[in-house]
Amino acid sequence: MTKFSLIILIIFLCICTYLGLAVSAKPLLQVAFLNVPKGDAILITSPEGNRVLIDGGPDKSVLPALGREMSFYEHSIDLVLATSQKSSDIGGLPFVFDRFNVGAFVNSGSISSATYRDIEDDITEKNIPEISVKIGDEIDIGDRTKFVILSSGAEITGKIIYGETEISFPADIPAFASSTNDIVFESDGVNIWKK
Repeated sequence: MTKFSLIILIIFLCICTYLGLAVSAKPLLQVAFLNVPKGDAILITSPEGNRVLIDGGPDKSVLPALGREMSFYEHSIDLVLATSQKSSDIGGLPFVFDRFNVGAFVNSGSISSATYRDIEDDITEKNIPEISVKIGDEIDIGDRTKFVILSSGAEITGKIIYGETEISFPADIPAFASSTNDIVFESDGVNIWKK
């Protein structure tokens, strides 16, 4: 065997090993608390790759935050959920609707703010299906992952369930998520850790 053939064989074995490990790796649930100024935005990615955006922050700063968590070629978000009608939480959603193909929108009940009325007009104009929820409803995100509604009305609270892992989401995310970087957690269905 020549030296060149041996090098080609080693490269081939390395590529096969890498591909084998990539295919056998267990997919993870990923939850990213996005860094948006004075507002809330959470991106959930199921093990199948389905994406749920909870709130959108106060302005278009949600777009670069999403860009840090999604590949440049990804142009769809399966579900957008508004937990409140505060402009600090939903002011960025019109920018999301303009930039991404949104599969459906989950509303937070009766319309009581001008920002929320603008969003309602936006989703009607873009023909985005709208889902109204009540306590106990479960939204299937795929691959044993679901979002369960714990309270509804002017504000929605809920939790993600993936295997044995449950993550609760209040209408306003905790102060620890206010930092200069996005905070990302991953779960294998049993354990959860900070990425």
